[in-house]
Amino acid sequence: MGFKEYRTLLVEALRSKQYINEERADAEEKNLLQSGAANEELVVRLLLRCAGWEYSTSRHHFRDADCHIFTPTVGGERWYIKAYWHRGLAVVVSVHR
Repeated sequence: MGFKEYRTLLVEALRSKQYINEERADAEEKNLLQSGAANEELVVRLLLRCAGWEYSTSRHHFRDADCHIFTPTVGGERWYIKAYWHRGLAVVVSVHR
């Protein structure tokens, strides 16, 4: 699977609220979805604006999982959205500018 498939999976997870946020101490800055400063609708719009060249993967720092990183530019601002899947559930790590 690649960019389009993982983007579609994440969009579907957000729309159906079938995801969790990874707990982190700096959520106010690094996960605006977890802190409530952003909602699922905004993150879906950002993901749908993301081009393939604005996508990459990296290994999670603590889990045995590939993280999917989307970095769309909207309104002149670069966004950073990072998520992975654990036991079939989307786990959102980061949503921030």
